[in-house]
Parts: sequence; C-alpha cells; structure tokens
Amino acid sequence: MSYLYDQYLTNHKSNVKKGFDWIKDNLPELIKPEFDLEHQICFAHDHSKTKQDEYNAYDAYFYGGNRSFFVVQEFNKAWLLHIHRNPHHWQYWILINDNPEEGEILIEMPYNYILE
Repeated sequence: MSYLYDQYLTNHKSNVKKGFDWIKDNLPELIKPEFDLEHQICFAHDHSKTKQDEYNAYDAYFYGGNRSFFVVQEFNKAWLLHIHRNPHHWQYWILINDNPEEGEILIEMPYNYILE
C-alpha cells in the first residue's frame, strides 16, 4: 500500500464532504430528506477505491513512477470497474448497445448521485 495514495484518498473524501457541507449550509433546499446523503457522501463515497483491483492499479499509475503499457492497461481496467461500481459517475448511466446502429442510451441519473 502506498502512503501517498492513502493520503490522496483521505483528502479526496474530505473534500467531497466539505462540498456536501457547503451545500447543506448554503443551499439546504437541495438536500431531500428521503436520501441518506450524509452516509452516502461522508462514508460510502468511492469506497471501491480501497478494493485491491482498483487500489493497486491507481497506486501504480499515479504514484508508481512507471507509465508502461501494462500499468496504463491496468489503470484503464480499474477506472472502468470504478465507474461501474459508483453511480455518482455520469459514465455509469450510459448504456452502450451491442449493435452499434442502436447507439447509446442515456439513462437519467438519480438526484442523490448528482449531489454526490
């Protein structure tokens, strides 16, 4: 495990919480009580980045000092896993059809993930 990547994760989650706190303080009408945004944003946000298949690839790519073909490929796989595990990413909500003639389908992103 990388101390630098661990620091990044801590800072990222802290900054996401700061953004959420700013919304709560300045635009409270955006926060709908039926969503458990406090837990979603303050605790669950990007939890998948701690999974080995994401963590190791991100750590190697950003902090390993090596951008070899293998490292880049592993990072790309990890990023794909990450966006499909985390519905706060807009890419999560795009359906790519098997038939290229059908194109892509954009699915409406739920409000709670927009806020996240």
